[in-house]
Amino acid sequence: MEYYGKKVADVERYKESRKGAILYKDLALMLQFEELDKIINVSKFSKRFMHKSQSWFAQRTSGMTINGEKVKFKPDEYARIAESFRELARQLNQYADEIDAAE
Repeated sequence: MEYYGKKVADVERYKESRKGAILYKDLALMLQFEELDKIINVSKFSKRFMHKSQSWFAQRTSGMTINGEKVKFKPDEYARIAESFRELARQLNQYADEIDAAE
């Protein structure tokens, strides 16, 4: 079965698991980009909205250890990502309105 384009064996079980994951910023972000795979290009997102490389973004999304320290997003970076999603949503809504208004 699919849940927003992501193949899952048991949708209800996935939804329950998802509820727990979205309580934490790092897990929520990782899950959201996994669900948005093939819809949002992470490399372009990172460059456009974070002004950083895809590898920088991926290191923080996956919580890698760099030079003996686990790297993660800072609170202001999480806020920037959330606002970037809102900006994309506004842009998509504008596009939808333009399609509706066209002849």
